[in-house]
Amino acid sequence: MVPAGTSATSPCGTVSTEEAAAFYCSSNETIYMPIAGLPESWTEGRPLNYLSVFAHEFGHHVQGLTGTLTEAHDRRREAGGDTPAGLELTRRNELRVQCFAGMFIESIVDSGGPFTRPDIDHTRRFEYSSGNDSPTHGTAANIEGWWVRGIRNQIADCNSWSASSAEVA
Repeated sequence: MVPAGTSATSPCGTVSTEEAAAFYCSSNETIYMPIAGLPESWTEGRPLNYLSVFAHEFGHHVQGLTGTLTEAHDRRREAGGDTPAGLELTRRNELRVQCFAGMFIESIVDSGGPFTRPDIDHTRRFEYSSGNDSPTHGTAANIEGWWVRGIRNQIADCNSWSASSAEVA
């Protein structure tokens, strides 16, 4: 869904573009990405940035189809959602889809379409080297690192569940 305005309402709640550029709602298996309010570089000057966010959210849909999203939510609930263990489980889940996003971006760069290697390099630097650390998504270095793992295009590289705690901090 690409709702008008700067927020999206779903069965999972309402989120504004100030809170998140996009989100996946597993209740209705839908990605919500309101365009209004996003930086121009995501929607006009550098559309690969926007596609990378979409690919991240689609990764959550893939997790939903395979059952890993439900498993991650169940484990987080058992550990206590806002405990250090619960937050680490959330980061493992989020960083795995960062890797999926990198895989998607790699698959469309230099494939005859409009995106080339300089675009992928710009997206990596712009979107993932911002210096924003998050208790639920990881350090900026790990967010970028898992995305870069994805551009190596090896699904086994996306196994955040077997990574060390430092790799998902």
